[in-house]
Amino acid sequence: MTIDLWKRIPVSAGLAGGSTDAAATLVALDRLWELGLAAEELLTLAARLGSDVSFFVRGIPAAICRGRGEEIHPVGRPLGGPVVVSRPASGLSTAEVYRHCQVALVPCRSSRWLIRWPTVGLPPLRGFSTTLCNRLRQP
Repeated sequence: MTIDLWKRIPVSAGLAGGSTDAAATLVALDRLWELGLAAEELLTLAARLGSDVSFFVRGIPAAICRGRGEEIHPVGRPLGGPVVVSRPASGLSTAEVYRHCQVALVPCRSSRWLIRWPTVGLPPLRGFSTTLCNRLRQP
């Protein structure tokens, strides 16, 4: 079988294009071939393809994910607003970025409050950005 994809997002930009393609392909082939795979079977296959593929197989709009995608906590839709995406001209391999990431060296506050935000509410926008951090940056 040959599958042709038409991508509408930049390749190697960290936008999970490959992962969404993999998840969509798994779900589409399950339906096309009438395999009737259980959700857990699809999630097991997804995990073998990539850490974030399971998130996209679940089809939820937003979540806090931990580990290699095995821990998924759905959350309310994120705030609306403008987003700027930039990437080096050469692009970045997500696997390579995480392979070289030393998470323990970058202290961050816990993001567990994000799991509860639909029920407890968000902090004021001014303070919201102070609760987030980028663990991918150099320490």
